[in-house]
Amino acid sequence: MTGLSRPQERQVNGVWLKQSVGFVTRHFVSAIYFINLSVNLYITLFVIYYLTSPLFIYFTPSSRSFQPSLAIS
Repeated sequence: MTGLSRPQERQVNGVWLKQSVGFVTRHFVSAIYFINLSVNLYITLFVIYYLTSPLFIYFTPSSRSFQPSLAIS
């Protein structure tokens, strides 16, 4: 009985291992893809902010830019 049950058990374990490895690799790949997307989105937002922040600084009305004569005198 033990000699007959062990190969079946090993085969079931092998099938379970293959399924679990496939499941893990699929989810790992999708997680890497999701992380890559989020990192790319963050980098693009940061680059857009970095490129447009001088425009925001120049075009925001501040007291220093509107009253240069008071600052000089």
